[in-house]
Amino acid sequence: MTVKPNPVEVELAQPHTHAGKPYKADDKIKVAPAIADWLRAQGIAKPAAEITPKKEAK
Repeated sequence: MTVKPNPVEVELAQPHTHAGKPYKADDKIKVAPAIADWLRAQGIAKPAAEITPKKEAK
């Protein structure tokens, strides 16, 4: 039995298509940790330290 890792959220640094859906820069998507690492290494996702905090609902 294969256990899938929990997805992590990344913030895109540039437009990107993931799973056939287009996303804009600054959009946040959830992906597997290995995909998040790859996206960051390619400059597609922002490094974790640069992720914009979520705005609180009023």
